[in-house]
Amino acid sequence: MIIADTHLDIDLFRRGFDDANAQLDAFPPAWARHHASTIMANKRDTDDAQPSYTRGYRAALYGYLRHSSV
Repeated sequence: MIIADTHLDIDLFRRGFDDANAQLDAFPPAWARHHASTIMANKRDTDDAQPSYTRGYRAALYGYLRHSSV
């Protein structure tokens, strides 16, 4: 596997991705869509201490919104 972004910590990215999916699965579908769209509408914090985790979390939210039924 080739990672183009050398600043990305793949383990933190995966943890963020998995945490987001676990949280979305715990919500009813309407709440999950609301949570995902609300987070995605907000800009990322530029002082983020764990940007790789945040990128993974947001990637999961984006995927959820992209593939969830309306």
